[in-house]
Amino acid sequence: MSRNFREIETEVLADPERRENVERQRKLLLDQTRPEVRVIHQPDDDTSTATSPELPGWTAVADTFEGARRLAEEGVRFALDREDVEVKHFVPAPAA
Repeated sequence: MSRNFREIETEVLADPERRENVERQRKLLLDQTRPEVRVIHQPDDDTSTATSPELPGWTAVADTFEGARRLAEEGVRFALDREDVEVKHFVPAPAA
């Protein structure tokens, strides 16, 4: 079952150290003219998880890659409260 962005955000913001780190990263991104956020996708057998190095503690989880991609697009913009964010999606190559 997928966790929604609000559930994950509540968990991250409950930890003062994680909250401070998230706010610091958010401020750096908001100071940019058009922020660019990388999203790293980790597809698994039954879920797909998306995280971002620019948004520590931020995660999107869905049943499919496309679902995680949609949640990432929405979630990154929501987290930064900006619509002009460029979200770049990456899927690591499978381990040899």
